[in-house]
Amino acid sequence: MSAAVFKTIDDILALFDGPSPQIWVPENGFGPAEHVQALHPAVDGQRRAGRVAFAQLHQDGRWEEWYRPTGTVVEAAQEALSRSNVSDIFLSQQTFGRKRAIVELVALGAAYADLDYHRSVYAGQSAEVVKDAVLKHLLAESKPLPSYILSTGRGLLCVWLHELMGAAALPVWSATQRHTAKLLGSFGADQNALDAARVFRLVGSNNSKTSANQRVHLIWSNGEAASPHRYAFGDLADSLLPHTRAEIKILRAERATRNADGKSIVKPARKLSQATLWSTRFQDLRKLRKLRWSDGAIPPGERDAWIFISSVALTWLAPPEAMAREITALAQDAAGWSESETKARTSAAFKRATAAAAGEKVEWNGKECDPRYRYSSAKIIDMLEIEPDEMVKADLRSLCDEERLTELSRKRSKDWRVTKGQQSDHGTRADERLKLGAEAIELRAAGLTTTQLCEKFNVSRATITKAIKEASPSSS
Repeated sequence: MSAAVFKTIDDILALFDGPSPQIWVPENGFGPAEHVQALHPAVDGQRRAGRVAFAQLHQDGRWEEWYRPTGTVVEAAQEALSRSNVSDIFLSQQTFGRKRAIVELVALGAAYADLDYHRSVYAGQSAEVVKDAVLKHLLAESKPLPSYILSTGRGLLCVWLHELMGAAALPVWSATQRHTAKLLGSFGADQNALDAARVFRLVGSNNSKTSANQRVHLIWSNGEAASPHRYAFGDLADSLLPHTRAEIKILRAERATRNADGKSIVKPARKLSQATLWSTRFQDLRKLRKLRWSDGAIPPGERDAWIFISSVALTWLAPPEAMAREITALAQDAAGWSESETKARTSAAFKRATAAAAGEKVEWNGKECDPRYRYSSAKIIDMLEIEPDEMVKADLRSLCDEERLTELSRKRSKDWRVTKGQQSDHGTRADERLKLGAEAIELRAAGLTTTQLCEKFNVSRATITKAIKEASPSSS
């Protein structure tokens, strides 16, 4: 028995009554234990936050779903594969709160692409042949290789492990999912399997859709099978998105310059910025709900506006194929609404999102734009009647008035100065600037140019100019 997969056979058998289960031992060292540990690793010796979802599709069509804390996922996976029927057992790729839904997302740790190559030009090819073609294609496009690839019976699952990120990273993560699916479109990448709440078959489980009831197994690993390569999330996103973070900053600076000159510029990051904005608003909505209704249940008379605005946020965060499920789960949890009631009350937001997914545009202020709702923060604050003290108590970041936003901006600036090792006291900084200006005046008199002064003191031209101006006798 492989110690990398199970502790001892006695430990496993002790968990069950009845006949001894048939334990599968992988030849490549990547079994169910390695699978769940790769997706849900411990952080600094502590278990990962949130819960992992397991599920099984039974032969009678019944869908069974259960949850386990991350510290017990190995035991849960082993238990699932010790059932009399080990077909179609699924595992969530991320962790969640009370249920498996984007609205309950706790942490992201993997990006993925589900390749149904039997529906592509590669139909009839072996998994090995398709796997080699996928790796060759990614290398040709200078894209990062997956951390591992699983053979799922009729397809391949490519997984890119990355550092654990909170729910705030969802907009960027979702963008990488969409672009990766497009990149691997010729291999039958499933466009309906892009959301963060997706589950895929557990290694060691059988796929009942295959004629031979094939077992899910590792077919390729980036590094040691027991410890596949894990990416820094920012680096992975930079590699997969059309614009890196640095390029986006440059494009924004260029846009600001051209706008100042009365010229227009293409806005390549607009969709991403809208998603980021609504992601922050959605986090604010969750904080507000927790503050106002500690048990999570929103009373009649107050629930309609909160659920509607939350559903609008989800239209910017969830892919179209998962949107209805996510909105229904949210409304059920917050208000106890049925699926039909939720659909009736949020249909306007859903229809707009569906239109956006179909590529439709609407005219607004003389321009064609995305048909999804674009409420201002002030409008949402008014609709939900958010008070200034609630903004502070709930630590809201987007749904705030000008006073609160100014306060947050000052705090961010102060925190930034501290991280850069700068003084946070304005008086101290002014004294430092006067000293810099006095020294710069002497050096300029000795023949140094402004450019040389900038290089010597490692500061910007604006800083040098301001320092010299303040230190000049004429300014006193």
